[in-house]
Amino acid sequence: MLKPIATIAALSLVSLYFLGQMATSEDTGMTDKPRPNVEFEVIKDESDQFKRSVEVLLPNRISEQQLAEVAAYLHQGGEGNTFIGYQIDGDSDYGYWATTNYTPDLNVRVIGTASELGTDMESQSVSADTGEISREEYGENWPFTVDSGRLECWRGPAAVFVTNGTVYQLNGVAKQMGHAPIDPIWRDNPAIPGTKISLGPVIQRALKLCN
Repeated sequence: MLKPIATIAALSLVSLYFLGQMATSEDTGMTDKPRPNVEFEVIKDESDQFKRSVEVLLPNRISEQQLAEVAAYLHQGGEGNTFIGYQIDGDSDYGYWATTNYTPDLNVRVIGTASELGTDMESQSVSADTGEISREEYGENWPFTVDSGRLECWRGPAAVFVTNGTVYQLNGVAKQMGHAPIDPIWRDNPAIPGTKISLGPVIQRALKLCN
């Protein structure tokens, strides 16, 4: 009589184990996708209330299909808005070579290497303007809620605003690269309720930093 009871108890424990494993899998959202047969290294993976930002370093260029496979592997169980930027080793100073962004559907975009775009380090900093800007300089036309930062222009051209260690997008190209949305630090226009201070002047200034 003891043997059947022991068998039932053992089966119950096994069932509870598998139920626990299923619950854990559902809670995390992971599907255990196999790692793609592509060499890559994740060099940054950060999340905030708006998005998840991932940066990947590649030894060389890969196909769009391989980009999609890497994106699916990295995104499994991730947030709806996930921005993944890919840098090519030796070309990373010029920004992303490609992006795979989930917003929430996947969008694969190959931007190109510096040599493909005719970009070199000298052409990235030909302007005497350092890009440093502040509330004091712009007065009532200051479009941000932070007091200061730095404008930069990357290949594309991508206009960005850098402050407190975060790179914010100022135009469509910077958005495609997966940089942080500007909305959280975009200042309301007190003169016209429901509107924002124009970003036009700072975008134009940022773009002038490119050659």
